[in-house]
Amino acid sequence: MRYGALSDALEKRGLDAYWCTDPSNRRYLSGFTGSAGALLIHPSLRKLFTDSRYTAQAKNEAQGFEIVECEGGETASKVAVACRDLGVRRLGFEEDRVPVSGHRRMQELLGPDVELVWAGDILSSMRSVKTPDEIERLREASAAADEAFYQICGVVEPGMREQDVALEIDCLLRKKCGATAFDTIAASGPNSALPHAKPGGRRLQAGDALVLDFGAACGGYCSDFTRTIFIGAIDKALRSVYNVVRNAQEAALSGIRAGMACRDADALARNVVIEAGYGGCFGHGLGHGVGLDVHEAPRVSPAADGVLEEGMVITVEPGVYIEGTGGVRIEDLCVVREDRLEILTRATRDIIIID
Repeated sequence: MRYGALSDALEKRGLDAYWCTDPSNRRYLSGFTGSAGALLIHPSLRKLFTDSRYTAQAKNEAQGFEIVECEGGETASKVAVACRDLGVRRLGFEEDRVPVSGHRRMQELLGPDVELVWAGDILSSMRSVKTPDEIERLREASAAADEAFYQICGVVEPGMREQDVALEIDCLLRKKCGATAFDTIAASGPNSALPHAKPGGRRLQAGDALVLDFGAACGGYCSDFTRTIFIGAIDKALRSVYNVVRNAQEAALSGIRAGMACRDADALARNVVIEAGYGGCFGHGLGHGVGLDVHEAPRVSPAADGVLEEGMVITVEPGVYIEGTGGVRIEDLCVVREDRLEILTRATRDIIIID
């Protein structure tokens, strides 16, 4: 089904073949999980180019592909030879993944009779709508994050360093799924006002907000999860912020459905934050697509042009961040359905206080 959809997309753009180097796109199309390689997709054949470290693995994983072994930087030249043999005149490539030097070299190898044409958004569009099997993998990854959250709440205590909290979470996720989806965030006190804070040596103190943002990678598919918990008594201002963020998320979770413009979905939550007086403290978009990558299409933000479709999997993660004081973010992973959001995340959104 993926090759049929890709072939149709290439034909509509007048492209003869597709050159794929992005690891996630490569895995999506072929099943190959190695760290080095390229694909050439043509209506008459599918080739996977990789080096001797991965030849046996590629034969096992990339069913239906001819495996071409390459050594010493031969990949680009062998792709070019295959294109010439096939009579390719317009070759699609991933503009956002191929560096200028790589583009220049490939164009030289292909010669003047072959045009390199940007086609990177073909795969991002295909990948944005998940199959039932992909959704089940995402559900598994989300369940692993839920479990890790409840377990870490039993471990966290005043005096722990942020980096130790993050390490404990990583261990829990790896035991469950074998891999984390991205670098875990454990941000406390004033650091919780930094949306992408890096865990450091700061020790948890009474009154801190602690933002925990992490995800599991199960079978290559990611989850993305955030909860904000509190150490000791909650500051009155942060309790108010927490309630605003939760109300904003509830507005989005109950209102988003297929056919809605991405910017309108963002507005459901953002308007609640603005009306509460914190509009200037919510600087990022409401969410993003999740799949083989933790950030992929679609974008759900005030600047997004897309429309949500049935089967897309997105995060819903409003946040309010007050510099010098702290921040709150609550994030769930959801499947876009025709008349609702199916929420994959199961962990409570109630306030949790660690004494």
